[in-house]
Amino acid sequence: MSYTLEGDSTTVTGISPTDYAGAIVIPDGVTTIGTSAFYGCTGLKSVTIPNSVTTISYGAFDSCVGLTSVTIPDSVTTIGNSAFYGCTGLKSVTIPISVTTIGTSAFDSCVGLTSVTIPNSVTTISYGAFYGCAGLTSVTIPNHVTTIGDYAFYGCTGLTSVTIPNSVTTIGDFAFYICTGLTSVTIPDSVTTISYGAFQDCAGLTSVTIPNSVTTIGDYAFHGISDPSTASVPYTLRNAYSQAFDATITTVTVRAEITAPCFLTGTPVLTPNGYKPIETIMKGDLVTTADGRHVPVRHTYRKSIDYATQKVAPYAIPAGCLGPNLPCSDLVMSPEHCLHIGGDRWLPARRCITIVEGVEPVRQIHIGKPIVYYNLSLPTYATDNLVIFGGVEVESMGPRTLVWEKSMNACKRLPK
Repeated sequence: MSYTLEGDSTTVTGISPTDYAGAIVIPDGVTTIGTSAFYGCTGLKSVTIPNSVTTISYGAFDSCVGLTSVTIPDSVTTIGNSAFYGCTGLKSVTIPISVTTIGTSAFDSCVGLTSVTIPNSVTTISYGAFYGCAGLTSVTIPNHVTTIGDYAFYGCTGLTSVTIPNSVTTIGDFAFYICTGLTSVTIPDSVTTISYGAFQDCAGLTSVTIPNSVTTIGDYAFHGISDPSTASVPYTLRNAYSQAFDATITTVTVRAEITAPCFLTGTPVLTPNGYKPIETIMKGDLVTTADGRHVPVRHTYRKSIDYATQKVAPYAIPAGCLGPNLPCSDLVMSPEHCLHIGGDRWLPARRCITIVEGVEPVRQIHIGKPIVYYNLSLPTYATDNLVIFGGVEVESMGPRTLVWEKSMNACKRLPK
């Protein structure tokens, strides 16, 4: 081996001959394994690193395809970029608690790697750290990691489970792209951002739960997951998911703690084949809009509530309570859902009151009971209104603000 000396530091800079085969013991006193020190040493089988080493530099063992084992001592604090890039024979690695940084592409393309232990000292899993580690079957991300970097586990097709701790706030672009072995993932309450393509083409993923803490879901974040499939997303993101899930996902469960703009099980919705219970309508099915068009359902929504409080319990609205033929039949809706009451006027269920003598009063029902709500997202919220039994025109699932304006017919919702 060749060395350089600088003050109290000793750096391994290379090995001669480069076709060396077998095991290497780096002598005590070496503090740094230098840039590309063992690059392309295809015959290297194992390496012993002494406790004096603190840094494994850029590309130190790049393309050492014969390397099957390495013990990283507790003295090491930094594993540099591409340090073990392309070490296809490496089976397992234990990263000591002294390490705080795993560099970009540190274990990129280590296709033989089946297990890795990441210590609590690590705070960031960098860009492409385990890119293409197809043999990796499970990984536990420690409690101090705040960011899972872009491409961190890209193409880890053997990965069947991943534990994401409550410390993580950001899941980067393509972090788990094409992790086809993943079947489910639970994202903790600490996460605020799921970036572009984070779980794209995870073909085995059939369920995902997204917490209320998430404020951003990037485009294609869950694009291409298997069918049938379900997702649970916060109510605040009910409109942000369309590109994120615009693939084969069939059901999105919207979790709403305050408002739940939906219909109860059994609500009849008009389709080209007559009225059908809303829970039987699937993504891609045609429904008939209030103006007589047949449009496909973009997504279905389902929300279960174990105990309906006054904020979410539905209202029973009798036929004719608002005026002649208004509504034209009895209906039951969640508090914030709107029905068309003529012209450019829309009224949420909670603001409906009986003003016609002899008609039963509007009342809130099922308080304290379990209920299940459903709703449908149609191609164009501005123009695509649903029709429920008896011809009542109601809104589909769409964006909600204090004043709603439908762009094509200047129809405004009343403030809620």
